[in-house]
Formats: sequence, C-alpha cells, structure tokens
Amino acid sequence: MSLAGLITGFAGGLIMWLLWHLLRHTLPQLPAPASQAVSDLLGIPVSWSEPLTILLGNLVLGLLVGLALYLIFEGRMERPVDAPWINRGRWRQVILLGLGTGVLIMLFVLLFTEPLLALAWGVAEGFMFAAAGRYIFGWSYQTEVRTVEALGWSWSSAVMGVLVWLGLAVFSELIESLLYGYNGAERTVATLVVAGFVLGGLRGRSVETKSRPNQGVWLSLRNAMVAAVVVSISMAILAWIIRDPLYAWQIGALSAVIAASIMGGSVFNKHFLLRTMFRYQGTVPWRYADFLDHASRLVLLRKLGNGYIFIHELLQTYFAGFL
Repeated sequence: MSLAGLITGFAGGLIMWLLWHLLRHTLPQLPAPASQAVSDLLGIPVSWSEPLTILLGNLVLGLLVGLALYLIFEGRMERPVDAPWINRGRWRQVILLGLGTGVLIMLFVLLFTEPLLALAWGVAEGFMFAAAGRYIFGWSYQTEVRTVEALGWSWSSAVMGVLVWLGLAVFSELIESLLYGYNGAERTVATLVVAGFVLGGLRGRSVETKSRPNQGVWLSLRNAMVAAVVVSISMAILAWIIRDPLYAWQIGALSAVIAASIMGGSVFNKHFLLRTMFRYQGTVPWRYADFLDHASRLVLLRKLGNGYIFIHELLQTYFAGFL
C-alpha cells in the first residue's frame, strides 16, 4: 500500500502541477502563497518552488493514503476479493478516501490563502485521489494490482463521466466567478465535459488466456500508451479550437498523464518497482521467468499456459501451509 501510495502521490503531483499551469494560463493573477513561502524559505525562484511544493505535498499525501488503506484492510487479506462487504462498501470507501484527502488539503492550504481557494484545491485533490482509489488502488487491499490487458468502451460510464465532470466544471467556474468575475466559462465547461466523456467511457479489462510471462503487464503498458495518445490528441484538438495552441498543449499533456495512469500505466510502474525491490532484497531473481523455467526443467514445476504448478503433492502441501 505504501508503494501504491507513493506512485499515486507522484502521479497526482504531476497532474496537479499540470493543472496549476493550466490555471495560470487562464488566470495569471492566481496567487500561490504556499509556493511563495517555500520560495522564501529555500531562496529559490517561485517557478521552481511551485512544482516542488505540489509534488512533495502529493507524495506525503499519497503515503498517508497508502497507510490508511493498509490499516483499513489489514487483517482482511484472508477474505475473498468478491466478499459481500467489499461489494457493498466499495463506493463508500472511494468517497471517504476523496473526502478525507480533500479536507486534509483544504485545511493545509487554508493556512496560506483565502477559504474559497482552499476549498477549490481541496475539491480538486479529493476528486483526484477518489479517482485513484477507483482506478489505481482497486477496490480492496487484495486488488491493488489490476492489469489492463484490453481496452473497451462503456456508454453508461461515459454518461456518468459527463455528469461528474460537468459538476466539477460548474463548481470551478462558480469559484472563479466569485473570486475574479466571469472569464469564459463555456470553454472550461466544454473541455471538462468532453474529458469526462472520453475518460469515463474508456474501460480496461483482463484477458483470461495468456501465452507468455508478464503478458498482462506489457499489455497494460501498451494500452496506457494507446489511451494517452488517443485521449491527449482528441482533447488537444478541442482545446486548440476553443482557445489557443498553448492551452491545447497543456490540456493534451494533462489528459495524457491521467489516461495513462488509469489505463495501465500505474500497473506497469508498480510491477517494475516490486520486481526491483525483490531483486534488491535477494528474494527473487530479476529474470524470474527463466528461474521458473529452470525449475520446470528440474521437474519441480510444470508449466501450464502462462502459469506454473508444483508437480509433487508433498511440495503442494508444504507451500499451501504458508497461505
């Protein structure tokens, strides 16, 4: 969970930094008191302190979220993934995750700026971490790594995405109008509605039959790249039409990071980092498939499709005792 929290915090920091640049393009007068405080403390330009403040803040928040999820699910690992309490409470867990992170961020930002800006930033962070809870963490401790081996489309989810992002657009424009007056709300609404439609409609799923080791992970990476290209290009074209090339580039970059994260990129990162940790600890060799093939040649394992089973009943009984 700590590893997943770090990954989510890093991705979240990158997303919020890109969002901040987007807001800067629309509202040059937008203050950055927290970044200014870090700039004064470290003696560095504000242009350097802004990404540093946002990234480190989200890394810490990601670690806290990972720790909270670990404490929630510790002791429940023996329950099956499709246990009734998970199915009944999964949306409640996601909502509580978003509310908790949003309130925490709002209280922190409130130390530096006015309540409306703190509320807006808290809502943005809360929504992002709630989405991470839905798409990246999975529903439970057991489903932390969920490969995206094929891309699909869901019209019902696309409609739900439109409704959710429309609500965010109305909220953000309301805050903006209260602080700075009207500033072309229809362009922001149009951009967020299309983003909700595309990102909400995209669906990832697993493939039952696999023919080679790590196939699910590499398919997840491929699908993350495909989703990033498709979503970023479509969003950039829309942003270019309704505003200007710089706005289009910022929207495209932000859309690419979000799409890649929820459509397989986080899976690949977690798999790579886990393999690195195991190799560093000396627990598992880096080329793990070669090790399993070697065990198969020694008649300790039998290869079945993309998996392996122990041949000898004594070994099966022995290792089953660890579960």
